Amino acid sequence: MLDKNTSSAIEWIVKQGSLPEKDLTEWSCLISRSAHATSSNIVEFNLNGIRLTDSINPIYVLGYLSENSQESNNNKSLKVALVLTQKQKSFMGIKFNLLQPISHDHVDMMSILGAEHLNDTKSVSFLKKALKENIKGWCMLSARRLRCIEPLHKRLISPSYSRKSAYFKLRDGENNGLEMKNIIPKKLLKNIKRFERKIEKEHLSSLQLIAYSSKDDVNAGLSEFFKLESSGWKGKAGSAIQCDSQLESFYRDSWRSFANEGFAKIFVLNSGDRVIASGIAFQTKDEVILHKIAFDEELSEYGPGSILVKQIMQNVIDECLVKTICFNTNPPWLRRWHAQCYDLVALQIFNSSLKGSIIKNLFKLVDTLRAIKQNLNKKLKQKRQAKEK
Repeated sequence: MLDKNTSSAIEWIVKQGSLPEKDLTEWSCLISRSAHATSSNIVEFNLNGIRLTDSINPIYVLGYLSENSQESNNNKSLKVALVLTQKQKSFMGIKFNLLQPISHDHVDMMSILGAEHLNDTKSVSFLKKALKENIKGWCMLSARRLRCIEPLHKRLISPSYSRKSAYFKLRDGENNGLEMKNIIPKKLLKNIKRFERKIEKEHLSSLQLIAYSSKDDVNAGLSEFFKLESSGWKGKAGSAIQCDSQLESFYRDSWRSFANEGFAKIFVLNSGDRVIASGIAFQTKDEVILHKIAFDEELSEYGPGSILVKQIMQNVIDECLVKTICFNTNPPWLRRWHAQCYDLVALQIFNSSLKGSIIKNLFKLVDTLRAIKQNLNKKLKQKRQAKEK
């Protein structure tokens, strides 16, 4: 719950323009200490995202906490960090200024480094004050599809928003790698192994998973992924990454910067000389997050995407790399894998100004109406089911 009796609170610094090297270094240290960082936490990822939007100036929000009672700059450490942009939105006919993470519109899952500190009432109050003093006319700070390992207080999130992100634990409590039969359903595992044998037999080539992580290898791996993705329905529909030169540059530049920091991973599954599946991933010290998967649709009868995911799991277990593998979403095809799920929430912080209060009450009204509608639909469904019995 919101802690109203903290002895210290986050001190917020809001900056526009380039960050000093000291702040960037502390940001990198904060990421390296986090077991659950995501791509959206990386400064370069957010700045690369600017090319996918209108020209905007990034707003850096840094939260520092004193390590002891002496509040000198030398005793303060970075605890919260995010990159925002300001947009004009319209809600129920009222235009207002919205603050949201720069990468918000092109990631399926995001996180805020140190989000758990927002559960402190005093820190949130100080955040609102810092934003009000530095950002003119903002009414609301919003971040949807937000993964919080430490749950945020219900006052900070939308009660009507709910998404899921699937994940699998790959190691036990003593950090020993689990067997695949203890990670996914045995029947599913049996079917995937059957597909592996079948594709090797019919195509006279053994399967090989390659994991790229260096800068040059990652760029080559991305080329393999883009080519494979564009060969299928996404290429025909024009939604493949390779169909958009700016989007392709965004991925290449972002994963190049990830490779420099040891966060990049590109998986390529080969059958002989033929690439049959590939995945773009972000890796921290404890987790691999699969951003995208593509497979050869001519071989869809063999389930190459499922083979890829299974082999990635086995690879990271064998290499003792991470504790979990996570997906940005919880797609329908993954339901039969019996994954565990993180809750993705929508963070909402409103300015205490008159317009901010109006927007807050309008959102609250809509959330209430949605809850009433959901309850009515639930009761109608129960009645229909009772009649069918």
